[in-house]
Order: sequence, then C-alpha cells, then structure tokens
Amino acid sequence: MTLADSLQKQFRADLRFRGAGYLDADRVTQLALTPDKLVAAVQEKAGEFTCDLDRTGGSLRMSCTCPQSGKLGVCKHLWGAVLLADRDKLLTGPVRGGEVPPFAAEDPATSNFGSAWDFDDGDDEDYAVGPGSRSYAAPARGLLGDEPEEEEDEGGVATLRRATAPQEKARSWERALAGVAAEVAAPRKGSSAERQIFYELDLPASRKERRIVIQVSQRQRRASGQWGKLKALRVRPGDLDTIEREEDRTVLAYLFGGVAERDAKDGKETGVFRFHLAHELAERLLPLMCGTGNARILDAGEKAGCLSWDGDEPWELTAALREVSPKESRRKSTAAEDSAAGDNEESDESDEALEVVEPEQEPEEESGPVSLRLAVELTRPDAIRRAEDADLMLPGGLVLLDNVLSPVIDFGAYDLAERIGQSDGIVIPKEEAHEAVEMLFRLPVLPRLELPDDQRLEEVRVEPGRELRISSGSTAGGRLPDRATGAVRFRYDGEPIAGGDPRWAIVNSEARKCLLRDLDAEAAAWDQLRDVGFRRLASKSAGGVDVEIAIGDLGGAVRGLTDAGWLIRADDKPVRQAGELKFQVKSGIDWFELRGDVTFGDATIALPDLLAALARGDDAVRLSDGSLGILPAAWAEQLGLLAGLGSEEEDHLKFTANQAVLLDTLLGAQEEVEYDEQFTALRERLRGLTGVEPAEEPEGFEGVLREYQQNGLGWMRFLQDTNLGGCLADDMGLGKTVQLLALLQGRKRRADEGGDHLPSLVVVPRSLLFNWASEAERFTPELTVVEYTGPDRHRLRDEFSKLDLILTTYGTLRRDVMDLKKQPFDYVVLDEAQTIKNASSQVSKAARLLKARHRLALSGTPIENHVGDLWSIFEFLNPGMLGRSSLFRRYAADPEDKQARDLLAKGIGPFVLRRTKAEVATDLPAKTEMTLSVELEGEQRRLYEELRDHYRQSLLGSVKEQGLGKTRMHVLEALLRLRQAACHPALLGEDNASIQSAKVEALIPKLLELIDEGHKALVFSQFTSFLGLVRERLEQEGIRHEYLDGRTRDRGERVERFQNDDGLGVFLISLKAGGLGLNLTSADYVFLLDPWWNPAVEAQAIDRSHRVGQERPVFAYRLIARDTIEEKIAELQKKKTELADAVLNQEESVVSGLSVEDVERLLS
Repeated sequence: MTLADSLQKQFRADLRFRGAGYLDADRVTQLALTPDKLVAAVQEKAGEFTCDLDRTGGSLRMSCTCPQSGKLGVCKHLWGAVLLADRDKLLTGPVRGGEVPPFAAEDPATSNFGSAWDFDDGDDEDYAVGPGSRSYAAPARGLLGDEPEEEEDEGGVATLRRATAPQEKARSWERALAGVAAEVAAPRKGSSAERQIFYELDLPASRKERRIVIQVSQRQRRASGQWGKLKALRVRPGDLDTIEREEDRTVLAYLFGGVAERDAKDGKETGVFRFHLAHELAERLLPLMCGTGNARILDAGEKAGCLSWDGDEPWELTAALREVSPKESRRKSTAAEDSAAGDNEESDESDEALEVVEPEQEPEEESGPVSLRLAVELTRPDAIRRAEDADLMLPGGLVLLDNVLSPVIDFGAYDLAERIGQSDGIVIPKEEAHEAVEMLFRLPVLPRLELPDDQRLEEVRVEPGRELRISSGSTAGGRLPDRATGAVRFRYDGEPIAGGDPRWAIVNSEARKCLLRDLDAEAAAWDQLRDVGFRRLASKSAGGVDVEIAIGDLGGAVRGLTDAGWLIRADDKPVRQAGELKFQVKSGIDWFELRGDVTFGDATIALPDLLAALARGDDAVRLSDGSLGILPAAWAEQLGLLAGLGSEEEDHLKFTANQAVLLDTLLGAQEEVEYDEQFTALRERLRGLTGVEPAEEPEGFEGVLREYQQNGLGWMRFLQDTNLGGCLADDMGLGKTVQLLALLQGRKRRADEGGDHLPSLVVVPRSLLFNWASEAERFTPELTVVEYTGPDRHRLRDEFSKLDLILTTYGTLRRDVMDLKKQPFDYVVLDEAQTIKNASSQVSKAARLLKARHRLALSGTPIENHVGDLWSIFEFLNPGMLGRSSLFRRYAADPEDKQARDLLAKGIGPFVLRRTKAEVATDLPAKTEMTLSVELEGEQRRLYEELRDHYRQSLLGSVKEQGLGKTRMHVLEALLRLRQAACHPALLGEDNASIQSAKVEALIPKLLELIDEGHKALVFSQFTSFLGLVRERLEQEGIRHEYLDGRTRDRGERVERFQNDDGLGVFLISLKAGGLGLNLTSADYVFLLDPWWNPAVEAQAIDRSHRVGQERPVFAYRLIARDTIEEKIAELQKKKTELADAVLNQEESVVSGLSVEDVERLLS
C-alpha cells in the first residue's frame, strides 16, 4: 500500500483535506532526500514549516515545526509531505506490515530545485549546461565518498549521476551533513557569455497605451556556439539572483518593484515578460536599459541597431507659427480642408519634408500673399526638429528620435500638440494672425509658443482682484434657502475672468498685451473660500456656479472674506452689515412683551424674523429691501436663546412672568433696553431675592433646623408666594428631606386653620422610599403618610384627599400617570430629580402631566455643571421657562461655551438654591451618621425569600428539638448566607452573578455624585468577594479607585496614592485589613456596605477618615437591606449586643446564648 494509505487513520479528515490542498497548490517542496529521511517545506501565509519523515529502522517517525504537530503529533503539513512522497514515488517500494522501505535517493547530497526560468514550448534546440537548462548542480564528489560520473541524456544535456558501485551504509553524522548540504545547496550561476537579455520597445503598443511598453526577451548560446532564437523571458521575481549580469538584475528588480505573491488560485508564480511603464518609472529605467547595450525596437531586427539615452538637454515641446510659401500654404490649406471633411486617408504628400524658413533665409519668390503655418516642433538651444520626425512621443515627456530616447518638457500640452500634429500643421492667412494668436492664448494649456516678431504680445503680470457674487434665493415667507451658491471672479488690470475659465492668459489685442494669470494667487483664493466654509463644485451649472455653502455658515464666511479683501455682492445688491439694536420691555397682566428695532444701514428686519433666523442657526437674513444682511457672531450668543423662550406675536415676542430674570439676564449685554416699572419691580425682587427671610420650624415639627436649613425653608416659602417652582440642590447630607418636611408641616397647619387642603406627592427612587417614611415619622408625626406602591396600591386612591403626604416611586408614577394626573396636589416634589433629565423619557413626560399648586425638585447633583440637563427639570418646575428643548440645548449645553453657561446660571439663579458643606461647615457636627435603606427587587428578592424559607423549614425544627448548642453551626451558616444574599446574590454562587444587587445599584450613583462634587469615599465590607464585585462595577463605570484587603502587601503605597491623587475617588477596604492603622483623611464620606453592629468595630472603620488632620465634616452611611435579616438585626441590636457579635464575628460562644425566639425572629 502507499504511504498515505498506511497512515490515513492517524490523520483527521480535515487535516488530510488541508494537506492535500497544499500539495495541489504546489506549496509542498522537497528540501532534502536520503534513504532514511525526507525533508520537505510547506508554505502558507503564517510562514514556512519544515516537515521530517524519518524511517530509520523501518518504522516511520514524523515531526513538523508547527505548533499543532507538537500538541497532536500530526498536522496538515505532514500530510502534505506524505502525499508528496507518494506522488513523486520517493519510496523504493510499497509499505507492508507497517514497514516503510527506504526512500529512493541515489545520493544523499542531491536536492531537486525548480528552474528559475520558464521557456516557451516548441523549442527543440539543444543548449549547454547553464541557467535555464534542466540540469542541476551537484558536488564534485559525493558526501559519502563516491565519485559522481557524467552521463548525457537524450537531448544532449550533460547531467551528473551517482556512481552505481556498491557502498557501505552511511553513518549517522554523514546522513546529517548530507541533509544540511542539500538544504543550503543553490543553483550554480552560469556565465553571462551563455545568455543575453534584451529590452525591446514595442512602438505600436506604446503609441496605443500612451506609455512605454517594454518586452523582456532572452536568447541562449547553443552547444554549437551559435545564438539560439530570441524568446520571451518569463521571470519569477523571487529568483532574480540567478541573473548573471548586475545591470540586468537592477533593471528587472525595478520592473517588478518587489517579489510577486503566489497566484491565489493555484499557488504558483506567473512568469511575466511584458511591462507597461508609468512615465516616472520609464525615466528611471530607460537609461539603465540603454546602458546594457541590449535595448532595441521590437521586431526591428538586429540591423536596426540598439537604442541609446540622451538626457543631457531635454527637448521642449513648441507650437511654432512660421511663414510658409504660397505654394506650401495652398497645399496645407487643401490638406486641412480634406481633414475637416472627414478624409482620414493619408495622402502621398503627407510624408514630404517641410522646409523651415530660418530668419537668415529669404522666402521663395512666389506670387500671392504670405501665410503662417502653426506646427509642433521639438526645440533645443542648438536644434529644431519637427514633431512628426519622432518615431515615438509620449505624454509626460519622452521622445524617440533616430534610435535616441530623450526627455521632453511638454508643459502638459501633449494632447494639444498631438491634435495639431495630426493635421500636419494649421495654415493661417497672415492678415488673420492676430485673431489666431488671441485664440491660442485662450486655450487652457499651451506648449512653448514661438511667434513672429510682429505677432508678439507684451506679457504683463499683475496681482488679481477677488470677487464673489452670491445667489441666495428665497423660499416661502421670505426665508433664505438651506444653501447659497456663488460665482467666483478674478480681475486682472480691470479685466474680469471667471474662476472656472480654463484660459491661462487674457489677451488685449488692441493694447497688444497678454495678461498672464497668477495661478498661485488664484489657488490661494480657492483655499480661502474653502477655509471659510465654501465647497467647490465639481461641475459648473449653466449659471456659472462655482461654490456653495450652508446658509447657516454664510455670515461668518462673508465676514472672513471681506476681512481678506474680497469684493462680495449678493443677488446683485451690496451685502449689509448690522447696525445697533434697541429693545423695549412692556408688561401685561402676567406676561411681558419684547419689542425691538433692528437696522442694517437703510434696510430693516422685524425682531421675530431676526430671532427666528438665529433659532435656525442662520447668520444671514433677507432684509426689507431684498438685500442680504450678515448677523454678527455675538448676536447668536447674546440673543440666540431669546428666540426659543418667547412666542411670536406679529412684531414682538411674548414672555411669561417666570421668565423675567432670564429675560433680563439675556438682555443684560445690550446697551439700549427700556424697561417699564412693573417689570423692573419683579426683576429686582427676583434678582436680589427681596422678601426671602429665614423661617423657623413650624408647630408640630419635631426637630431643630440649623440656620442654613431655616434659610432653605424661607426660600421655598418665597417661591410658594410667587407661584414659582425651584430646585433645592444642597450637597448630599445637608438635610434636603428635613427642610421639605418642615415646609409640608407648615402647609398642614395652614390647612388645619381653614385653608384648602390637598395632599402632597413626593416621587423618590425605590431605594429612598423607606428613608422618607422614617424621616416623616421622626420629624413630622402629625402628617398622615402612605406609601403608594405594591400590587394593591389602587385601593389607596380613594383615600388621597384625606392624606397629607403620598410617597411613591418613579416606576409607579410612570405606570399610573393616567390615574395620578386626575388628582390635584398641593405640592409635587421630585427627589433625586436628575432622574428626569432625559426630557423624552416616559417618566419625564409623566411628571410634567401631574397637576399641582406648587412644584419642587430635590437634587444633590451640582446642576450648574450640567446645564444641558436642566431643561427637563425646569420644564417640570416652570413650564415654558427655558423655551424649546432643542434651542436650549444648542445654546446652553455646549461644554466649551462658558459664557452661555454663565448667562444661564445667572438667569435661573433665583430658582436654584445650592449650599455646599464647605459653605455651611460651621453649622454641621464633626461627624454625621445616617442609615440608607435599600429595597431588594426582582430576582434578588426572590432568591433571598427562597433562602429564608429554606432555613426556616430546615433549621427551626432542629433548633427547637435539639437546642442551639447542637445546631449552632447550622444557625451561623444560615445567618451568614442570608446576610450574603442581602448584599449580592453572586456571594451565594457564580450562577447568580447576573442578578443585580440593590446595594450596588444604590451605592454607584452616590459615588458618582460625590466624585463629581470633588469628594472622596471609603467603602467597607466584611466580604472581600463583595468588594471584588463592587470593584468590577467601578471599572465598568470608569471610576478610578484603590483596593486593600488581607492579601495586600503594599499598604503604605496604596494609602499614599489615595491621599495625594485627586483622581482617585474611592477606596475599597475590607474590615480585617483596613479597620486599624490607616490614616485616610482625604476622604470625607464613609459607606458601610454590610452592618457592623459592634460599636467599636463600626467606629474604627469611620475613624479611618474622621481623625486628626481631617478638615471637613465626615458623613457615614450604613446600607441596610429592607425586610431582610439586616433590618431584624438592627432591631435586636438595641437590646442584645452579644447577638451582633454572633452574627458579625461568628463567635460560637455567644451564639450558644441565643434564644429560640431570637433565631425565629432573625429568620422571619
């Protein structure tokens, strides 16, 4: 059987398929062959891999340099080598019983190498040994000591064969050296006397392709000493080193430019012998080819001689206008008429020589007028040749004259010269020469021009003037269209020429002047147009349009071009610049009117039209006289926002009362504004918050407000009196909830005293619902409070009118808005109001549908840094105050536009009250501790309840029967698992990693908010695995942080980085690793992710921040999962401190002292 048949079971089908593909693509090559070993190479994109088939001892061992072979022992490359052995019959016999016969190698030093050259079939001549023949080099003496003997094949080609004398078996080192010798062997280079390479210029093909076409040919010396036939040299670029002459190797290397890749279909290199040369390559290669002495014209024969290169002095392509005799004139005129009539046949006279009349010669005496002939010539300082004398002339600048190749300067006018040459020159009556010369100058390109003295023009160079004529058009209502177009003109010495005109000069025949165009200056003008925003059109329309621009960019472009010295006109009228603005503000019952006079020289525009153009982003407007007015760039910044705030009312704009301060702010930059008394009074009251006084705690409020909180309560009452909405944006931890509860307590007392009672609605994130209920119970116990959530919430709607405060979530609001919008409220308050910053979200739209006497928003986010998100919040607070959303975002949301942000912040200032902890630090205690309740939802709630029910069923019975002493380990496990479930489901197993953690979802927004405010936070947990999950989330959010647990070794370096790097906002710390010995005073917030009810442990954690060196108040938050074991422990902690130790420290001695009732309550 074959070698492949015997090995087939060792190779998978896919390996066999791919290996066969390599062989079919000719990518498997034999490198060396000895009786015991075959070395092959396999080529692929990843590189070359070497395969060894070693049958020493009769059994076959295979190896390959690829990674797969090292893992599996077999690979696709080895299968290709196996197939190569079978295909080329490299075994001396069949494989029998697993015994592999020797390889068919007559001499271990012999390797097969493919020829570097391919030859055309059909040549039966004999050639001597040398490159290109089918014989291969072999060492003079075999590596095993045998003398080679020479034989001659049927074609007379000498080959080397190993002597057949018997020999001893080669030793291992001899076989190894034989393999090395075979791998490094190379074909022997022949003598340059055995082969000649020619570079043949194909004239017909070169003319057709309009570029040099070269065919590379070769001939070899026969055994008789004579030269063989000339044949195409099909060269493989990878084997250029076999070329004998260095000159030829250089030329061929240039022709190829690099080694060709193998053909995609069959993996073979295709021999190439014809080349089309670009002009740049021809200029470099033709001198080299001619330098070999073997450059010639294809099919011209050896008698035609070789080509030479003359590059010392280039020829110049010239259009010469010379006098001709009347006889010659008549002949040329007849030829031209025949050509114009469509006669394409060449006349016998077309080959006649034309005498060029030199200045010193007298014209032939003939009767009749003298004419001029326009012909194409090749000129040098010392010679003139007719273009038709050239055997070949190509665009770019190459000419062949009398077997001499030379460069030509054609001035880009080859096509023109070719056209003139086809008619063998153009004859022009002398009296019409002036018109002909003028027409020549109108041509887009022209070679060197040689004119008689009486036809020469004075060449004048002047700097061109630049003009732009804009066509803006108009649409319905007098608005400008989306785009404006323009025609570009250049003016030379008063003579205009279109920017797209191809002429290179302007001829003034009367003055005998030729105004040369300054192409560099014109190119710079086109660059100016592009730089200011114009787009050059690829093709001109019938109207001569050169450029176009968006109408919104036209004003700035015109300003830039005017400053650069351009003359600009629009629609045949002057382009007008803006004059002064004058405004008047008049008051109505609950609105204001803004009127204005806007002038542009003698023309005007109505204020609503002006503001509408600014709102669209236009910076040019159509004026009353039809001319174009350019809007100053500053107007867009000063007045752009006004356009979206008011509503159009014929010749003025109307604004609502809550827009008074904003309107005043936006008009503040204007020099001439008249205000009436009513507007002035309201503006001053809002601007200085006149009438805002601190308010004391109302009766029934259980607590004491600090001074800044009393100021906040007074501010909210001021907004109440003026029917305005506002946003309380104090720093987190300053008691926004307490201030709002004090306000609602006051409203309840007023209603109780005879006022009209309506409930108030507070919308909060679900995680804050319990906090609000707890704070209301603590500070305002008189308020009747209900949580409007859960599946049975609809039953509460009938009781709304009897309630003081309704707490609900954003999700419930979104789902129940159609019912809630029917209920009138006293106050609607949005806590964490940034939740509705996306104006298009369903919850934002739902909030705006609610009916209320007053509206407030609470947010700890520094909204002045995110003014782009303000629109949705203020649309809820004071509908219409900030105008249209799209316009507001255009002018206010640009993070780079500080001026717009400052204007907006000033305009909305009375409606936003923000105090930072730094401002009110003297009123705060050194350390504030708070509890942040979170609500388990969805899968986390389900998982917790399943776990709780499991332990209740499996554990309580055992505890009651066996007592805590015997079940304490199970109790500890249950308490630990429930605490983990309350923190993060993933702590119970990786299968729960995709379930959200309520604590993480509550923590991350807080951290983002604090970091945004410039604070730092410490985050503690007993569970390092929980800290790891938080760490992953911080990385997802892009929050830089430090981490420290029991395995951390560089504690000092990490603490130092956190203390000194302002970009590190969070430090994750495990209890055991960071509870002691750390000084982290750069943090002023502490989050305790899981409860440490041991006061000493908790204090140690907080004291990492609250210690000597801390200059800011410290705020500590405990995160407690509502309705979980954590809440139960908090209740029991007040009377059982030892219980906390048991749960948190897992001290078995303490657990043994628990009662069954304690365990039952923990698992409830």
